Amino acid sequence: MSAKKHYSTTTSSMELISKEQAVQFIKPNSLVFVEGVVGTPKVLMNAMYDHVKSKNIQGVTVLDVFSLYPYDNMTPEDDCVRRLSFFVSPYTRKYVNTGAAEYIPIMLNDLPMVFDRGYFSPDVALISVSPPDASGFVSLGTNVVELLSVIRGSKRVIAQINDRMPRSLGEALVHVSEIDYGVEVSYELFSPATEEVTEIDSAIANHICDELLEDEATLQIGLGKIPEAILSNIKHQINLGVHTELLTPGVIKLFNSGVINNSKKSIDRGQITATLLLGDKPLYDFVHNNELVQMKRGTYSNDPAIIRQNHRMTAINTCLEIDITGQVVSDSLGTRIYSGFGGQVDFMRGALTGLDGKGKAILALPSTDVSTGLSKIVPTIKPGAGVVCSRAHVQYVVTEYGCADLFAKSTRQRAHALIRIAHPQHREALEREAYEILKVMPSL
Repeated sequence: MSAKKHYSTTTSSMELISKEQAVQFIKPNSLVFVEGVVGTPKVLMNAMYDHVKSKNIQGVTVLDVFSLYPYDNMTPEDDCVRRLSFFVSPYTRKYVNTGAAEYIPIMLNDLPMVFDRGYFSPDVALISVSPPDASGFVSLGTNVVELLSVIRGSKRVIAQINDRMPRSLGEALVHVSEIDYGVEVSYELFSPATEEVTEIDSAIANHICDELLEDEATLQIGLGKIPEAILSNIKHQINLGVHTELLTPGVIKLFNSGVINNSKKSIDRGQITATLLLGDKPLYDFVHNNELVQMKRGTYSNDPAIIRQNHRMTAINTCLEIDITGQVVSDSLGTRIYSGFGGQVDFMRGALTGLDGKGKAILALPSTDVSTGLSKIVPTIKPGAGVVCSRAHVQYVVTEYGCADLFAKSTRQRAHALIRIAHPQHREALEREAYEILKVMPSL
């Protein structure tokens, strides 16, 4: 019999096993955490599902957070695992909306607390890491949000060791003594498909860059066509910084051009602060062993009390729908769950309450749905839709028709400002319906 393989240091080791051996730890009624986003451990995830299904193991519950890979053989009709999702992805959406999975609304800032305080104590955690260094430290690489809490709150931790995973720094480093078993894999990390930026996206970006974005701002910006258009349209600003939830390729391009240098940040000066990576190989290569990028837990990166300390904190997010009083829908389309809370509320609040009095909380959205032509600025939100940002969280709203400042405005004034940036073909109807709701004509 051959000797077992280990990653060893002077004080401890992590045993290397096969994926088939790893999933044997999943028993009836096990609670299994499966890492999400780029770190979704697809080899272990599929091995787990095949194991549970082939052995007819009952009562397994899986916790996930924005899984970026589908299970190879799972259909919504399968009932061999119960799935709970803290943030719904394109691959888990159909399961949640057919009743085959459940959605847990939570702010990203609070997600580590779920495991720190024992709301969930996984029997097995399946995560992704880089190979260990000479001192026995692996890196969590692309995802630091809740993983330290998961590792310390789980009974058994099994890591998929991918030699393509970047060795990110900051709070991403974990000693092998905290991981029970490792499974070696090698595959390229997930890169999202590039969506074509439209004229509408560019018009929104121009309004933000020309009217709202200042020199020396500290940026939080998400993923998607509008954020990409904004990053591509930044031309005149200087000395920008980054304190964000999600780090994307557009930020790296601005860093390499010198537009982003983090020299004016109030905290973590000189460094990019993030908790997630999602992009392409050049992004992952840039972060690898780069001390200028500090990956932090969600309890730091997304804490409004931390965010508000940043110089000219400027948070730019998107949403699905907003009503004429400023209620923001971001996680659902009516009763249909679409995504999750993420860090939108964390950053909107942190920016709005910036300690230097110069923060800006910005919501960007096209005035209409491109597929239906329906207005995204509505008299009332769709029945069953969830409010992610309350009226009191909202400051600036931007469409291709301009910017509306809602802060400290009455509902009448808010309606007027939002109707002004709605699509022209919907403005008259919105005015009529606003009058019916508010009992006054929308005006300044």
